Amino acid sequence: MGDGGLPVKAYALKNFAVPTSSSGGAFPAIAQCLHRQAGDGLVVCGAVFDGRFEVRHALRKFADGLEPFSGSKYVQSHVADAFKAIPPLLAKGVLVLFSGMPCQVAALKRLLEGKQVPADSLLTVDLVCHGTPRRDLWKAFLGLLRNRYGEDIRELHFRHKAGDPKRTGKPFIRLDNRRGIDRPPELETWMRWFYANRSLCRGCFSCPFRGDPAARPSDLTIGDFWGVAEFLPSFREVGDVSLVLSHTPRGDGVMDAIARSGGILLEECGRFLARDDFRAFNRHLFESTPEPPRYAAFWRDFETMPFGEFFQKHARLSRKAKIIQIPLQIATACGLRWKLLVWRFKLKRLVKGIFRKCRNTRNTQ
Repeated sequence: MGDGGLPVKAYALKNFAVPTSSSGGAFPAIAQCLHRQAGDGLVVCGAVFDGRFEVRHALRKFADGLEPFSGSKYVQSHVADAFKAIPPLLAKGVLVLFSGMPCQVAALKRLLEGKQVPADSLLTVDLVCHGTPRRDLWKAFLGLLRNRYGEDIRELHFRHKAGDPKRTGKPFIRLDNRRGIDRPPELETWMRWFYANRSLCRGCFSCPFRGDPAARPSDLTIGDFWGVAEFLPSFREVGDVSLVLSHTPRGDGVMDAIARSGGILLEECGRFLARDDFRAFNRHLFESTPEPPRYAAFWRDFETMPFGEFFQKHARLSRKAKIIQIPLQIATACGLRWKLLVWRFKLKRLVKGIFRKCRNTRNTQ
């Protein structure tokens, strides 16, 4: 452990073999590493869209490909079927790679302990998450999408990067008639609800796995490395980058093997974990998402109103929100969204420093 219980080993990772990844491609790199050790017997378990675009954890042999696991899925997943299938595999010594939210990793480990199933052939990866939107809201939302477009959905992405020169990712759906729709307003609304914390499960506001990264239940933690260009100049021009934390000797072994792989840019960054600016950029690793104003009213409306009326009411942007959106839209159009976020952080830090200096000056008088 590092100072304050922080994990000694943390990395910035860019996997150039998966340019369409919604992050830096850490998960495929981990899976490839395990495949080199275990061969085609490796079983991967992660979140996928099913045929109705509900999200559930599914098991798949590595040899069958990782494509269903790719892409961010901003919905709470069903895990019951996967949790039934994993213990028999582990009892047979099959190598299983499981990825999910830290609460899901913790639940799986409690299940295995209760069943007294050895976990020697299990490697767990948890995600740095903003929070998880509720399944019942997503199910109602899918019904609205199908009603509005009059067709079933063939393809859905929350952060689609194909054909996006700025690589920022955008909502996208493809319908049964093969017609593609960039930035459908309904999915834009879903993402606004997500970032405004309205759609999240209430438990996300008091997540027990935030704070000390060493307290997380997994072998490895992966997520977007926000602000990487401020800390590691070698990553400034490579696009999206993953942050990877290793919590166990098993995780250390995987990262050591990845470091010897080709096509991957990897740099140790544990020295930044205790810095205030790193924590500000990557705050979801250290603190729970705050409950937003009118959260209870949002869910009361969901439970009492027809979903079409509910959606119309909560899809509208307030005047304040519209004003806030203007600089972000301009920055995105100019390819400067990330720089705007960096400038906003630096301005907030400057203002806080001025107030702190003024307060200290008054206290010494």
